[in-house]
Amino acid sequence: METTATLLLELRDKLKKLQKDKPLFRAFVGFDGFVDRIQKVVKNKHSEKDEYFSTINEFTDHLKSFSGISGQVELITEKIKMGGNAPILSNTLAGMNVSTTCLGAMGFPLIHPVFEEMNSSCKVISVSPPGISNALEFNDGKIIISELEMLAAYNWNHIKKACNINEIKGIAEEATLFAFVDWANLPHATDIWQRFLRSVIKPMPERKRFFLFDLCDPSKKSTQHIDEVLDLISDFSAYGSVTLGLNENETNKIWLALTGNEATKVPALEVAGRFIYQAMSIDTLLIHPVDRTLLFTNHRRSTSEDSLSDKHVLPRQIE
Repeated sequence: METTATLLLELRDKLKKLQKDKPLFRAFVGFDGFVDRIQKVVKNKHSEKDEYFSTINEFTDHLKSFSGISGQVELITEKIKMGGNAPILSNTLAGMNVSTTCLGAMGFPLIHPVFEEMNSSCKVISVSPPGISNALEFNDGKIIISELEMLAAYNWNHIKKACNINEIKGIAEEATLFAFVDWANLPHATDIWQRFLRSVIKPMPERKRFFLFDLCDPSKKSTQHIDEVLDLISDFSAYGSVTLGLNENETNKIWLALTGNEATKVPALEVAGRFIYQAMSIDTLLIHPVDRTLLFTNHRRSTSEDSLSDKHVLPRQIE
């Protein structure tokens, strides 16, 4: 474990040194964008300072007391900031000296002011107003209440009308890394990913490319929708190396959907991950629970049990 931490620290220092040199590579990231409101829920009002609900259980118990009689909750907004997986990832990559383009929902026709904090070296192409996330924060977690109606018409045809597709194709041709994120919160994400593959990726000259996919919580998606997007992600494997990243909750939800299992109990994460990996045609499945990282990889692309057991469990030392 100590060796792992040391190696990660050395990698961080090397990346910092490279920031002074030319860009490491080019990345293309899409397609979401949110304005995050970080909020506290008022429990009691005092003349000197408000008292907030400290735990989710405490707050939900309070909400239950409203059943049949109604009630009111006061929110205090502590901060409004840039949100959305695509802008945050793009901002991070740009800060690591990666030449990055972010196509997403960051304001239209004008960029929303919160996205002005993005790294100036990141090229921003915004085609839609951002979604809104109200993050109610507690000591033991957060409840995120999202507003998505402004994304209802955000599909591939909308993107073509809102920006220069030929410019997008030119930028994509130069990219080595493609990251498509937040599938669950974009109503037409499957359409966007599918049409991007067909219209942008397929016609490009062959070269080494890497694709990273992030689904986010698929709880509200049907089994059919999940099957479709997993098949689509596998289709990208014909054009580069594909990695799917999942957290523990997402892994469990996808396992339940793929198996048609109505039970709430799921198998060990290693078992669920192996099943998902076997159901797809991708290079890497990366599962990141809070205490470790599981990596399923098989460069021979065999479906034998021996090769599927090629799993590495890496302790997480640095967040």
